[in-house]
Amino acid sequence: MNLNYLYRQLKKRKDLKHFEIKPIGSAIRLKRKEMGMTLEEGAEGICSISYLSKLENNQIDPNLDFVDQLVERFGLKDQIQYDIEKYENDLIELTELLFNLEKPKRSYIETYRDREDHQARVIHLIETAITEEFLTVFDHFKVTQQFVPHLKPNELTLVLLCVCEALIHAEKLIEAYRLTQEIPWMKKEDHLELYLLTMRLHLRLGFNMHKVSEIGQYYQLYLHEVMDHGFDHLTKEMKCIALLHLAHYQSPHEIKKTMMRLDRLNTLNHLPYALSCYTHHRYDEVITLARQKDDLTDWFIIYLLSLEAKKEIEALHYVIEHKKPTKILQSDSILIEYLKTKYSKDSSKIIPYIRKNILNVYLQSDHYVLLEYLMHDTAKIFSNSQFYKEANLITTQFQLRIKALRMSSIDSTNEV
Repeated sequence: MNLNYLYRQLKKRKDLKHFEIKPIGSAIRLKRKEMGMTLEEGAEGICSISYLSKLENNQIDPNLDFVDQLVERFGLKDQIQYDIEKYENDLIELTELLFNLEKPKRSYIETYRDREDHQARVIHLIETAITEEFLTVFDHFKVTQQFVPHLKPNELTLVLLCVCEALIHAEKLIEAYRLTQEIPWMKKEDHLELYLLTMRLHLRLGFNMHKVSEIGQYYQLYLHEVMDHGFDHLTKEMKCIALLHLAHYQSPHEIKKTMMRLDRLNTLNHLPYALSCYTHHRYDEVITLARQKDDLTDWFIIYLLSLEAKKEIEALHYVIEHKKPTKILQSDSILIEYLKTKYSKDSSKIIPYIRKNILNVYLQSDHYVLLEYLMHDTAKIFSNSQFYKEANLITTQFQLRIKALRMSSIDSTNEV
């Protein structure tokens, strides 16, 4: 996803006077572009080009004489009645769903389904993020980002929070982190839920990317805020995320003790313990635990790499063919393709594959374990084949990528 246009729009937002956008202007703009008409063609015989441009960008109040003719030209007669209060209430309810980590019990989209304006797109984008239809989130965002300079702060915050969720799901953590820096910090006195959702996003990325500065800046503050307001579901969620992070550094014994204290309902299904076992090369325990799972979502990579470490290649092939997780992530697909090539009958394929698909290629995943594995394994394959220059090159490239993710590691004595 190319975010360069969005950053230009965000800069424009800072440079221009803010105007509260009205649906009729955005509806005309979207319809005009859909019909492939220029501003000149859209305004011809009705109003000036300048008037139409300002109307679309909400820089003037609509002149009903002109607007009626424009509505007729663009076939928007059935879309000109808007209930601003209902839209604001819908945003509030969707914010509450995001905050409570709940799915909608009704379709908010339905009311806006036949509309083409920024309000409809914003509602569509937020609801599809809540229902985890992340590819659709990107589709709506491609359209919505043109209105960024004029969105109200709470609209912009919700849109960017949801896009970041979609980027995290796509394992594009560096892009998501960069985008978090553009999210407006809402005053907690006025918008407590948006304030905490923004902090929650910073923290989740901090833990997933191993960024000490982000964790140190927000973790205790966030826990204090959510616990002080009695938001137990957010307290538990963030402590579990922190535990998964610490599993990269603390011993399995330490992780197991913390997990038993924190996760009494076993919602984590022993994953932090298994991750710690993998990190500490206790591959037999990872394999034993993974074989008890009906669904290998979140376990797939450490299971495959543990099988490889124990040289159980036949079992590895079986898992790839018959035990794929319910949700295949980009990192899973990358590892499957790599291991299939590496252990194909023609072993000579692996060097060309690495050169074509990994060396000098920006991998479409920021999965920490995958990046570390590929760095060491591909460098080893190059070295064993006496391609020392390429071994050094790929190590350097991956080290830079991992450094961009983690910056430095957290002190393993930190407590959840």
